[in-house]
Amino acid sequence: MTVFYKATRPNGTDFYTGLVDYAAALASGEPLPELPGGGEFPGEGWYHLATVPTECVGMLWPCRLFEVEPVGDVMMDSAHPHKIGCRSVRVLREIEAHRVFGPQ
Repeated sequence: MTVFYKATRPNGTDFYTGLVDYAAALASGEPLPELPGGGEFPGEGWYHLATVPTECVGMLWPCRLFEVEPVGDVMMDSAHPHKIGCRSVRVLREIEAHRVFGPQ
């Protein structure tokens, strides 16, 4: 199993819309629902996950950081080598948010 990362607002929701609640998904144990739309990755209709914590682009401090795994189709784009797109996400656990800054 490959683990990916998602940084969220302090309340556990995504930075882009504020509507996707990763903290609630962790608590429930259920995968997040598939997103509507069939656009091309990296556009809308895809959950965007980072391959390493330092590539959680678009995050702001303070944040929360979750380890996640894709559910279903996975897309990659050579222009974004540290990102993947997927239709649904399972939140595995919360880890220390300071990891978004790397090993400094």
